Amino acid sequence: MIQDEKTLTIRAQAPVAMAPAFAGLLRQGVGVWLGAPKSVRDFLLEDLGLDVEYATHRVPGLFLNGVAVDDWEAIQVVPGDEVALSGTMPGLAGIALRRQSPLKRFRADLSTAFHARAVAAGTVTVRPFNFVAQDLTQPLLVRGIHVGGDVLASYVQDRSQELTSCRLVESGEPLPQGVQRWRLVERVLLVVEWVS
Repeated sequence: MIQDEKTLTIRAQAPVAMAPAFAGLLRQGVGVWLGAPKSVRDFLLEDLGLDVEYATHRVPGLFLNGVAVDDWEAIQVVPGDEVALSGTMPGLAGIALRRQSPLKRFRADLSTAFHARAVAAGTVTVRPFNFVAQDLTQPLLVRGIHVGGDVLASYVQDRSQELTSCRLVESGEPLPQGVQRWRLVERVLLVVEWVS
């Protein structure tokens, strides 16, 4: 949840029942802070907050920079990468792209595509699909997501009626009231506290 001078932090409170309203924002791709390179497995468990059982059995579609990941303990994720997560995908293509698939020989091998890459701390773009986006909404927004100011403003404006019970912590006003200010900043760090 680190930021710089180009990032505006927005803290909001929202009813837990409102979490699905933010899943579409996650599907567009959001930034998650990563201090140092780590294995894809550790990134999913530590930085995204996934349970190992969930990550192993409910997220068979795992991609790093568009390439399917099989050995999630050996492959490193670094700031600047994109990690896509998906539940089971249909058809032969879905079977071939699944982690540790018996048909994995029909696709590229990620272990030969990426070598050790050392970079400074920064964000990793996380793009969850299908039910995984809904399941990740609460844990990711509690940790904080990085998104373009314009992207967040457009997303909230398009759902202004739906998001009126989500409140800005500083002012107590409805989340949609901040839309015009966010368009003026390059990046926003959105942190949501879920309330019953």
